[in-house]
Amino acid sequence: MRDKRLSTNAEGELQQKRGQRSESPGDVRRQVLRFCRKNNVDERSAWFILAKKQFKRVLNEKADISYIKQKKNPFKAKHLEVREGILSLIPQLQPDVCGDFIKLLNFSKNLMEYTNYLTDSMLFKFIEKYINQEYELFNLEVIESVTWLVETLMEEFSAIWESTLIFPLDIVTDSYSKRIDSFSENFMT
Repeated sequence: MRDKRLSTNAEGELQQKRGQRSESPGDVRRQVLRFCRKNNVDERSAWFILAKKQFKRVLNEKADISYIKQKKNPFKAKHLEVREGILSLIPQLQPDVCGDFIKLLNFSKNLMEYTNYLTDSMLFKFIEKYINQEYELFNLEVIESVTWLVETLMEEFSAIWESTLIFPLDIVTDSYSKRIDSFSENFMT
């Protein structure tokens, strides 16, 4: 998404949309997503804006929080290069390679969606725990949240690694798709 800073009006519009607490979480999220499309920002950037505004509101309206900056993606330019490379090479694929490429593409999509789900779950569990509760500075809960995420990802990568040592690509990608489907049906936040 775009790197330039949102206008104060756009940030205020987002805060106002989020402030309508009588609406369901689904309605609020749809409004935030409309805001994101309109202002060409991703959903995580909207979360950052809301958290920064809330931080300032709680401290006091005049507090200087300019030191809180959203980190830029250090891989953005290189990632763009890789994606352009993939697009330029696809037309050169032989049919037998193309089939395996599609399987790997589906596998990577499932893995990325699951990884995004886990990181979002980590954030959700963290903020859910501290709604209307005391929070001590340098609380170990942040470390525990990251540890949970890393351990969960390590288990996932270990299961994938073990299956690639035993089974061919077809079976690995199919079984992983089934694994993700069962997680999405049974995994609670």
